[in-house]
Amino acid sequence: MIGVDTNVLVRYVAQDDVEQCRVVNELFDQASTKNKLFVSAVVMVESLWVLLSHYKITDAQARNFIRLLLSSKKVSLERSELFTKIIAEDKIKAKDMTDAIIASIAFDAGCTEFFTFDVKCKRLISILSK
Repeated sequence: MIGVDTNVLVRYVAQDDVEQCRVVNELFDQASTKNKLFVSAVVMVESLWVLLSHYKITDAQARNFIRLLLSSKKVSLERSELFTKIIAEDKIKAKDMTDAIIASIAFDAGCTEFFTFDVKCKRLISILSK
């Protein structure tokens, strides 16, 4: 398995640097079910944040990006069940996905509360805890 960093996923989606994209596209093309690309939850959160804040992808594009990785036989996405849950919840908009993922990981780790100053994140916690 080959671990990939945030900049690799961003290049794959954005296709905005000819040379780096050539290398990244080759990496994705050469990956296989026997030699998958590993995407950690941290890399996914960072990638979503960069794509949403810098590249201004839409809600639909963010969900499609996650679906693409979830459905690929060449990619192993850490915490795939969490990402499946996040994209299935219509009340969670793309701009809130990173907060929802972070809070969910904390609760899955056994936290009984999640402290934040972010009011939107508190709303997400109530949605996810249902």
